[in-house]
Amino acid sequence: MGPASHVETPPPPAGSLPPDVPTGAPPEPARGGGPRRRAGRTLAWVAFGLACALAGGVGGAWAVLAVWPGAAALGRGPQPVPLISRAGAAEAPAVVVAREVGPAVVGVISQERQTNFWGPAVAASIGTGVAFDRRGYIVTNDHVIAGGNFFQVELPDGQRVPASVVGTDPQTDLAVLKIVPPDSLRVAVFGDSDEVEVGQPVVAIGNPLGLDYQRSVTAGVVSGIRPALYGYTGDEEVSFDPSRQRVTQLIQTDAAINQGNSGGPLVDASGRVIGINTLKGPASSAVEGIGFAIPSNIVKRVVDDLVRYGAVRRAYLGVSFPFVGRDPLTGDPEISLRVSDVVRGGPADAAGMRVGDRVLSFDGHPVRDYIHLLGMLEMHHPGDVVEVVVQRNGAQRTLRVRLAEMGREGQS
Repeated sequence: MGPASHVETPPPPAGSLPPDVPTGAPPEPARGGGPRRRAGRTLAWVAFGLACALAGGVGGAWAVLAVWPGAAALGRGPQPVPLISRAGAAEAPAVVVAREVGPAVVGVISQERQTNFWGPAVAASIGTGVAFDRRGYIVTNDHVIAGGNFFQVELPDGQRVPASVVGTDPQTDLAVLKIVPPDSLRVAVFGDSDEVEVGQPVVAIGNPLGLDYQRSVTAGVVSGIRPALYGYTGDEEVSFDPSRQRVTQLIQTDAAINQGNSGGPLVDASGRVIGINTLKGPASSAVEGIGFAIPSNIVKRVVDDLVRYGAVRRAYLGVSFPFVGRDPLTGDPEISLRVSDVVRGGPADAAGMRVGDRVLSFDGHPVRDYIHLLGMLEMHHPGDVVEVVVQRNGAQRTLRVRLAEMGREGQS
């Protein structure tokens, strides 16, 4: 089991960022934290910051949240759930969602076989997964299975079956497992997270604190759509490294998310999965009801590649942007959208982009900031042709760029 392959691009000139990757001073580690890992300090790209712990498997890890909006259905599952009971009377959405989606939620057991002074031992971590394809494919968080070398899935009927790792992507904290599916396997339908609205009701389903509380249901609303740079690094100290953190949007909810909920679904009132739960707010009496989910459109894009290729094939633009300082009010890093370097032979170079160009729009969408651009690039595939509008010497130019594959600069 290894992470998705990622090849770094050539180092840029001094004072510039690596192609498609901004850098900044690493955040200071937060005090306290989990027994094995500590959370990094947030680098917020808007006036919102929050140090978060991974909702995690029980015994899971910690990661960084730098809180943006942006992001296809997995499998061939049931149609949207009608909010009418079999008897014809209206029911609460949470009741219907629990009945219809709950059977697609499984327990994920990640075990690490070790040898210590007393002999062989097994360390286990328990999280949540969602079946999305009748062939036996299950999506969960990468941090749920990280470090494990033997995996099991507990089905709703209590049966435990072995699972193999299809692929992992630490940059988005997602992983896909495969089991030999029983005839009774139920699968969930994934919705369009771009249509999610703040205030809409949602339901979270998962295994908080382990399988004794499996398929627990909590209800709430979408509290916000947050700009984010998020991914599982697995480091003791989390640094600001976008080459390893590619989620650029998180769905915030007040539906309770606890350790063990990681990898479980966040579901809308029609029974469609709109996110995979991954983060909880810090354990503090001053902070309650803050959890986060990876939007379903990002999940679908990543999971499709993991099933097809075993790794995520990421699009590559081939430019660098300068780190220009820090916001005087928030202290957050600022990235200019004026190109500081163009990789020779790369996609942008072939399209005619030049140092000094200021990126105005990408694929028909105005670009707000670097993370916005990164998020749009993340949703594209190698070989896609996009129009990039730049400003040069006061005039606008439209360039057609054929995106290459990250790690294969200059190839179309």
